[in-house]
Amino acid sequence: MESISFHGNNDRIQVGINHGSINNSVSPGYDWQRFLSRTNPVEDKKALKRKKGGPAPGTCEWVLRTEEITAWLGSEPTVGPESQPTQVLWLHGNPGTGKSIMAVYLAEELAATFSNTDGGTLAYFFCDSGFDTRNTAISVIKGLLYQLVEQHAKLLDYLLPKYHARGAELFASFDALWEIFITMMADENTGRKYCIIDALDECDRESQDTLLQQLEETFRSPNVSPNVRILVTSRPYPEIRESLQIFPNKDLASFPQRQKDVNIFIEEKVNFLAKRKKYTDKVKGQIREILQDKADGTFLWIGLACGELKDIPSSSVVRTLQRIPKGLTSLYTKLLEAALKDSESTGNDFRHLLSCVVVSSRPLTVLELAEACQLYQEEEDLETRLQFTHEYIESCRLMVIIQDEKVLLLHKSIKDFLVGTGSSNFIQELEAHARLAYRCVDLLIAQSRDANQSRSGFSVYATYGWANHARMAESSFTVQCSQAEFFEVDSPCREWWLRRVRAEYGFETLPTRFSIFHVAAEWGICALVDHAAELGAQKSDRECFRVDVNCVNHSGKTPLEHAAGSRWPNIVNALLKRGGMVTTEVVKAAAGNWFYGEAVMALLLDRCGDQITITDEVVKAAAGNEENGKTVMALLLDRCGDQITITDEVVKAAAGNGGNGEAVVALLLDRCGDQITITDEVVKAAAGNWFYGEAVMALLLDRCRDLITISDEVVSTIAGAFNDKIMTQLLDRRGDQITITDEVVSTIAGAFNDKIMTQLLDRRGDQITITDEVVKAAAGNEGEWRSSDGTPP
Repeated sequence: MESISFHGNNDRIQVGINHGSINNSVSPGYDWQRFLSRTNPVEDKKALKRKKGGPAPGTCEWVLRTEEITAWLGSEPTVGPESQPTQVLWLHGNPGTGKSIMAVYLAEELAATFSNTDGGTLAYFFCDSGFDTRNTAISVIKGLLYQLVEQHAKLLDYLLPKYHARGAELFASFDALWEIFITMMADENTGRKYCIIDALDECDRESQDTLLQQLEETFRSPNVSPNVRILVTSRPYPEIRESLQIFPNKDLASFPQRQKDVNIFIEEKVNFLAKRKKYTDKVKGQIREILQDKADGTFLWIGLACGELKDIPSSSVVRTLQRIPKGLTSLYTKLLEAALKDSESTGNDFRHLLSCVVVSSRPLTVLELAEACQLYQEEEDLETRLQFTHEYIESCRLMVIIQDEKVLLLHKSIKDFLVGTGSSNFIQELEAHARLAYRCVDLLIAQSRDANQSRSGFSVYATYGWANHARMAESSFTVQCSQAEFFEVDSPCREWWLRRVRAEYGFETLPTRFSIFHVAAEWGICALVDHAAELGAQKSDRECFRVDVNCVNHSGKTPLEHAAGSRWPNIVNALLKRGGMVTTEVVKAAAGNWFYGEAVMALLLDRCGDQITITDEVVKAAAGNEENGKTVMALLLDRCGDQITITDEVVKAAAGNGGNGEAVVALLLDRCGDQITITDEVVKAAAGNWFYGEAVMALLLDRCRDLITISDEVVSTIAGAFNDKIMTQLLDRRGDQITITDEVVSTIAGAFNDKIMTQLLDRRGDQITITDEVVKAAAGNEGEWRSSDGTPP
C-alpha cells in the first residue's frame, strides 16, 4: 500500500507507512474510518468458509477458463451476446448450489493473481441476511470502499474532502457513496478494479432494489470507465432477473463442469464417512450412487444428508439414505419433524429458539440466546448453562450451527423454509419479532429496578433491539399489562432506558424530554401511538398536556415533525390519525427527508392539503434533499405550483445539492426557468458542490449562458474548493471573463491546491505575479501533503 505523510501541524489525519490496514490519527470529528469498517469483508469471507467449508480440492478451478469470466476479466469492455456490456456479470443459481463457495474461490484466486502480477485490484462483499451490518446497500458500498482505500491510499483523495465537507452525514447517503465508489473504481492511476458482490438476494428488499437500479443506470451509460468491473451472485428471483438480465449472466447449474464438482464433493463426503464408520467398498458404492441420484446438483443437500449419516451404523446407512427425500424443502421437513420428536419439551421452547435465531438482527451468542429464550436460567454456573444450551442447540438437527460461539442458521434457505408455506409457517415472523421485543423489555425493566445487576450481552442487544423488533412486529406487537410501567406517560424505567440509549453510538444527540410519542416516532412503532393516545384519554384535563400528541421535546420538535423526517412513513399516518398537527416545520422535515421524502410529502398533501402552506423554507429543503430532491420538488410543483416561488435561495440550495444537484437544477430550469436568476451565490454554490459541481456548472453554462457572470469572487471560491475540473471547464468555456487576481493566487497557495496552481501557471502564467501575500499564504499552509520520500507532490 502506498504511504502518505503529512508534514506540519495537521490536526485532521495522519497516514503513515502502512502494511495492511490503514492506521490513522484523526480528531473525533473526522474519524472517517470508523464509518467504513463496521464489518470487515476479509474476516467475513473467512467466517463464511468456516461455516460452509471452502471449495473441495479440485473444484471450481474451471470457472476461470469460462467465456463469461474471461470476458469479464478482459482488457477492454466488450459487447457480449445480444449487445450486453461485459463490465457486469451475473452468476445465479438455486439455493445450495454453491454460489457463495464459487465467489470465495474467485475472491481468493483473483486476489492472489493480482497480488503476484499487479494486474488489478479486487474488492468483495459477502451479503448475509442474518447480520444488520451485511444486508444493506450502504453496507455493501462501505465494505467495498474500505478495501479499495486499504489497497490504494491515493484513493482517499476522493473521500476525505467530501467527508470533511459533510461529516458523518456522508455515510448515510447511498448516492453519495456510490458516486465516490464509481470514481475510485475509475481512477486510472490505480488501474483496473474488480468487485464481487455475493448473495445480493440476502440484502433487504429496499437495498436490493437500490443496488439493482444503480447497476442498471451506471452501466447502461457508454461513458462508464473500462476500469470498472462488477460480478454479482444471487438466486434467480424474478425481480433480480428483470434488472440483471441486460448483462451477461449464467446459471451455475448450466456449466457442464459443474457436475464434475458435484461428484468430487460426493466423493469427499463418502470417503470421510467411510473412514469414520469403516464402510465396505460395496456400501461406499451404494451411498455414492444414491447421493448422485438424489442430489440434483445441490451441494447443501449432499452436506445435510451426509450429516444425518454420521451416527448411523454401516448396516443401516443405505436404508437411512434411501428414506431421506429429494429436494431441500422435503429434507428440511424431515429434519424438523425429527428435531421436534427428539425435543424433551412440548416443542414450544424449540420453536422459540429457532424464532430468535431467525429474526434477531445479528447472530446471538450461545449465552445470549439462552437468556433470550430463558433456557437453563435457573442454573447459576455459567459453564454448566453454556454446556446445557450447546446440547439443546445440537438437537436442532443441522438447521442451526454454532460458530465462534455465535448461533447461526446453516443456510438462508432454512429461514425461507421456516417462515414460508413449506413448513405450514412453523414460525410466524411477526409474532416472533413481538415475542423477542417483549423479552427485551422484560429484561430492561428488571435491570432498571436493580442498578447492581450486571449488564449481560443480551441486555446490550435488548437496549436497541426491543424497539426495532416492536416496529417489525407491526400489529402483532401490543403493550403487555406486565410491562405497563415501561410504557407509562411518566416512566422512570423508560427514562433509564433512554439514558442508556444516549450512551450508545449514533444516539448521542437524542433530545431529552422525549415523550412516548417521540419514542414511537423515532423507531416507527405505530402501536405505541395508539397506546399513548389511549393513556391521554384517561388523564384529567390538568394532566393531559403531558401526553399530548403535539408535545415538544427539548429541541422543540413534535413527534410528527420527528416522524416526517424519519425512515418510517407508516408512523406519520398513525400520528395524523391521532391528531398530529401539520406545521410548517413538519412539512419542511418531509421535504428534506432523504429516505421517503416523496412518500411522506404525498401523504401530508393527501390528508391535510388544505392546511399546508408551502413556504420558501419548505421549497429550499426539497431543493437541497440529497436523495429525493428531484421527486419531492416535482411533487410540490405538480400539487402546489401556484404557492411556489423559486427564489435565489432555492436555486442556490439546488446548485449545492451533493446528491442529485444536476437533476434538481434541470427540473427547476425546465419547469420554472422564467423565475430563475443565476446570481454569484448560485454559481459559488455549484463550484463548492463536491459531487455534482461539474455537472451543475455545465448545465448552468449551457442553459443560462447569458445570465452568468464569472466574478473574481466566484473564481476565488473555485480555487479554494480544490475543484480543478470546474476551473478547467470555466477556462475552456468562459476564459475571456476570468481574471486571475492576486487574491485568487493567494487563495490557491493558502489551500495548497497544486492541480489548480499548475493549471493556471500553464495557461495564464503571464497574468500571475507571486506577491508577498502569496508567499505568506503558502508559508502558512501547515497541512502540506508530501509523498513517502518527503518530496512535495
